[in-house]
Amino acid sequence: MAALDPLLWLLWPAPIRRAVRAARTAEALYRPKPFRRRYVRFVPDPVPGGIADFDADLGASGRPRPTLHKPAGARSAGKCTAPSRARQRHKGPYLHWDGETLVAGDARGRVRVVPLADDDHPDGVAELVWLTPQDRLLHLDRDGYLLARSPLGLHAQPGNLAQLAAAAGLTFNVYALSHWAETRTEQAALLFPRRWPRLRRLRKRLVRR
Repeated sequence: MAALDPLLWLLWPAPIRRAVRAARTAEALYRPKPFRRRYVRFVPDPVPGGIADFDADLGASGRPRPTLHKPAGARSAGKCTAPSRARQRHKGPYLHWDGETLVAGDARGRVRVVPLADDDHPDGVAELVWLTPQDRLLHLDRDGYLLARSPLGLHAQPGNLAQLAAAAGLTFNVYALSHWAETRTEQAALLFPRRWPRLRRLRKRLVRR
């Protein structure tokens, strides 16, 4: 519906739009579309868990049960790095909590501050999500929308990332998606969509008319 008539889609009530997104997400997770490679037809396996584990009220468009879940707590003054300094490759990607600030470094040695959600930054990062088998870290806001991805090559273990998230006061979840790259990309896009400010502004204008 959103692809066929974007303007009409924006006028639908938010609960209906969310229900449609959740239905699409559940379908992509548990009834993946078959595809062909040369002359062989493949049907990707659904993500672990089953349809009974899908909660349409979680995240931006529903989520399955995570394989690992650590709720957010109070931020710690202690320092933490993922991957750990002992295992970190020379100039490899990493995340570091210094007791006050979360910073991300890439393979080129560039460092940036990751804004965290609080009263002064309501749109900041509130959750870290680790996706397997791709092994990719996502930064999400309080509503479960995608803000950023950590650089490829972040050689960290989920347990190490969970410790860092706990130190920074962030929720941490691990999700297992399809082993097939094409299906996995579709699943990740539906589970963790980006928020489009321009569409939100357009919807407000249409509603006021």
